[in-house]
Amino acid sequence: MFSRRSVASSPVRRGTATVELAVCLPVMVLVTLGAIESTNAIYLKQSLTSIAYEGVRIASGAGGTTSDAQQVCQTMLAARNIRGATVTCTAITSGTSPGTPITVNVSASVANNSLGVSRVFRSTTLTGSATMPRL
Repeated sequence: MFSRRSVASSPVRRGTATVELAVCLPVMVLVTLGAIESTNAIYLKQSLTSIAYEGVRIASGAGGTTSDAQQVCQTMLAARNIRGATVTCTAITSGTSPGTPITVNVSASVANNSLGVSRVFRSTTLTGSATMPRL
């Protein structure tokens, strides 16, 4: 009677999957690499903020100094394998009165800490900052 041929085996559809793959694969690879690079930048930003918080927590405590904050920050940067970071802290002396705001900033270049799969954030420098009152 009626013979049904499969749509997948018809001569008109031959090679369609290959063309679809050729069009979609580069887009999917770019989306994947972009997601990896964005996630890496977000992780770096959060790490810098956490490190700045720990530094200001030490510096704002009774008897805390600028060098204490920088030492804690450098130790944490090394532990998280963050390269090329700079740490700046509000100058703290023995005469710094309680209630004075203490700020620690930690900056790092994405280029020094990237996986190297994308060049989207290469020229970006991220900064984490934290402020606490002196105890």
